[in-house]
Amino acid sequence: MSRVDHAEASSRFIKAKDHAEFHDKRLWDLRRKRDGETQALPEWEELRSLASAIKEHTLSHLGDYLEEFERNASANGMVVHWARDAAEHNQVVHEILESHGVTTLVKSKSMLTDECEMRPYLENRGIEIVETDLGERIQQLDDEPPSHIVVPAVHKLRADVAEVFGRTIGTDAANSDVAYLAESQRRHTRPYYLKAQAGMTGANFAIAETGSFVVCTNEGNADLGANLPDLHIASISCCQGSSTSASSSACCRAARSARRSRRSRRTSARRGRGPRSMSSSSTTAAPSGSAWMTSGPRSSASAAARA
Repeated sequence: MSRVDHAEASSRFIKAKDHAEFHDKRLWDLRRKRDGETQALPEWEELRSLASAIKEHTLSHLGDYLEEFERNASANGMVVHWARDAAEHNQVVHEILESHGVTTLVKSKSMLTDECEMRPYLENRGIEIVETDLGERIQQLDDEPPSHIVVPAVHKLRADVAEVFGRTIGTDAANSDVAYLAESQRRHTRPYYLKAQAGMTGANFAIAETGSFVVCTNEGNADLGANLPDLHIASISCCQGSSTSASSSACCRAARSARRSRRSRRTSARRGRGPRSMSSSSTTAAPSGSAWMTSGPRSSASAAARA
């Protein structure tokens, strides 16, 4: 993935009138939908205050909750690794994949792994990474980083996506129908879930009380990546901690409304039990800290970092 010259890219983008107009319209539409979601929830302000208080409490006792999560996650069959920084995060993930003989990894959206530049690190070591989130996959095929933290390809028009797919996965570059593009990407990506030896997700919340973690998605690709391959790795920031299932539920409701999406209805809580186990890894970019992770032949691995 090539580095972005933001000044040059923004200048070129502004000159493309169709792109600029669509971009403004799309972002305002997202804000309108977000406002609609919050206004439809009578207890929104109370819920937001509760989620904020839960977050403040958790961060104030972060070390205790991370250790509690580690104990309970280990009891659930996860293997826990701690990472001090992005470099150690990538090294730990690579060691887990290498020890399991993984050559293909299916991955759902994770800003943490983007910040760690994990994908090029693993690709340079011979591991094929397939982004399964639609927006992230578009950007991967076009060799570009995400342009937005929530909507990675928001700057692209349908015709742009059609051109990218035509050039990379062999679709009709002249067909910019949204349903056709989405179905084409789905058909191209689905076989990788069966081919991959490991799947990776992020996590919205790590619950200390149960040693489990929660993943919320719009597209359902995280569930496929977490359940079909034999190994599941979750990359989780230390600040995603939550003390109890009840507190994570409140934060989850607030996050859904804030992200303006009634489509975020796929919520999975994972505990690392069953024939397939879960892997979860977490790290921060801070130079000081530690990280933990778990692994096994069909086990889940979980890693988190503390400040």
